Amino acid sequence: MAAYKIAYISAEQAQRIQELERELGVCALAMEPGLELAELSEEDLAKVRKLEKEMGVNLIVYREC
Repeated sequence: MAAYKIAYISAEQAQRIQELERELGVCALAMEPGLELAELSEEDLAKVRKLEKEMGVNLIVYREC
């Protein structure tokens, strides 16, 4: 399954996003397609969920970094 990653953007693009954030009073992340989500076994998925619970975060696990 295809997934999104943080986009590499220029300084000008970052400035334009920051201007929009200020105007709307929001926080935005620039994302782009490019990674594949990992297909985990039930055992590996349980390990991910355990760590998520311990850390209070959500992990997105990709095939490769």
